[in-house]
Amino acid sequence: MVIRKKIKLGLITLLIAAGFFYLESTYLMPWFQDNPAVVKNHIDFYALGNNKGTMLITGITKPWIVLQTMVDAPEKIYTLIQTHLPFGFLPLFSPFYLLTALPIWLERLLSATQARWLFEQYYGILLTPFLVIATGQTLKALSKRVTFKIWQLPSIIWMTLVIFFLSLTVAVIKHAPITRLIHSTYYHISTVEASMNQAVSLIPPLSSVSAQQPFVSHLSGRSEIYWFPEHINEVKYVLVVNSRPATPLNDTERGAYITVLLKDKTKVLVYENNGVYLFRNSQKK
Repeated sequence: MVIRKKIKLGLITLLIAAGFFYLESTYLMPWFQDNPAVVKNHIDFYALGNNKGTMLITGITKPWIVLQTMVDAPEKIYTLIQTHLPFGFLPLFSPFYLLTALPIWLERLLSATQARWLFEQYYGILLTPFLVIATGQTLKALSKRVTFKIWQLPSIIWMTLVIFFLSLTVAVIKHAPITRLIHSTYYHISTVEASMNQAVSLIPPLSSVSAQQPFVSHLSGRSEIYWFPEHINEVKYVLVVNSRPATPLNDTERGAYITVLLKDKTKVLVYENNGVYLFRNSQKK
């Protein structure tokens, strides 16, 4: 809107978006989710304040705190580099990218949840279309600077090949998903993953389950499934793996829940291997 000089329309859009965000975070999310910890975990920009109002005021009046927080950890800088390096940093020269991607980067890098910073996590997937479009825009702009038109197309091809090479450079971006395709380990199931699959196969199709996020897609075809540790005393089965995230719990809290479940006489340990635990509630029919 700024580029097209539609300031009034841009301000109206901004106000509507801000109003919807407040409505969503204050009323809709708590209404859909009965675990306050999960809702709180999505709005955790604690470097800016303890509530949404303070966060907003700090962000507007003290922008240097925002910038400092966005690069105050090596993982954040690493993610910024890894995200833009495969595209030759070309998106950074596109006003389109800077305007559209900034809200996504703010949400990720201002968060107190470390998983949101990491390049390997899925939180950056929303950036993909903007990165691709901005790269194309910058390549086109650079080609126009070539004096001889006959060299414009070859210059685009050459720069595209350089970007493709950067995407495959294992030594530089060792964790980039595309580089995993050339490693044999990508095509083999780990021992933990094999144990996870085995545990899932032991749960009857219609049984209620409380499980961690890595299991959700495998267990979603049932009428009653909860996000661990919700309703662990009401469901028939509880499935947890000690080596995977259990958001909103941290590693210590997840371990504490496993210890409690192991000591609970009403929870029968059906399966245990490689840190994967499957419990059956003996009091639940």
